[in-house]
Formats: sequence, C-alpha cells, structure tokens
Amino acid sequence: MTPLLIAQILLTLFVFVMLLNSAAVMVYVERKVAALLQQRLGPYLVGPKGMLQPLADVIKLMFKEELRPRAADPLLFALAPMISATAAFAAFAVVPFGASTTFFGLLDAPLRLQVADVNVAILVIFAISSPWDFSSTWWRALRKRIARRLIFRRPNRNWSRAITPSTAR
Repeated sequence: MTPLLIAQILLTLFVFVMLLNSAAVMVYVERKVAALLQQRLGPYLVGPKGMLQPLADVIKLMFKEELRPRAADPLLFALAPMISATAAFAAFAVVPFGASTTFFGLLDAPLRLQVADVNVAILVIFAISSPWDFSSTWWRALRKRIARRLIFRRPNRNWSRAITPSTAR
C-alpha cells in the first residue's frame, strides 16, 4: 500500500469519526439548551458536567429491546437505519475540508482534503439528500411553494419597518 492510499483511508476514517462526534456533541448541546430554556439542570450525572451522556445513550440503545411490528419485513427493518446513515455520511464525502497538503512533506504527491473528488459535488449532495420520489404530491407542492416564494418575493411588512432609517435613531 502506498503512503497516499494510507493517507486517503485515514482521511476517510477521520471524517467519519468527526461526523459521529459532531452528532454526539449536537445531542449534548441540544439537551443543555433545552434544559436552560426549561430552567432545569439538564444532563449532569454521567461524567463531568454530563459530557458522557451521549455515550450512555449509545450503551442504553445497544441493550434496548427491539420492538418490530409483525407486518414489517425483518430484513428491510434491519437495513433501513443503515441505509439512511449511509446516505447521510455519503453526502459529506464530496465536501472539501481544506486545501491540498503533503502533510509536512510526508507524502510525495499532494492529497486533497476531500473523501471523494467529484467534479459535480453539489449534484451528488442533492441526489443523495433529496426525496426518492419526485413525482409525489408532497414534492410537487413543495416545488410550487418554492417557485411562488422566488417569483413573488415580498419582504415581511414588520421586518421592512424595522430596518428603515427613520427608526434607527
């Protein structure tokens, strides 16, 4: 294995681990903000200041009983979370995280800090994160609403009053 291939594999693993960590941090922040808004302490029992609460949630979910509806297909029921997580992580594969680097001269050729080098990256993100059925009624209604908002763009009356120079005194 070449050093460039090893660096690419390490970059992919680093991006994956950082995405997992960002999800845990966002859950922690969400709980702390919700606790602040509700005037309570929030997570504080697990670890220092509740920092290990996301890890405790993962351990709890691993030992939780699986409840599956009788009519559900067992294979599809097991694959559905994996498919959605794969789509969420795949959307970040085309996002560039920085300029090309040789890691202080350790690599012969520069490595782009991007998991997948695709020329049409934004199209890949839209294709992965978009709804599966574009002909559905909800998707059609959403397209019409977006088009209406773009064509008939009117600012909010109260917002436009707030930024006029006469009220800026």
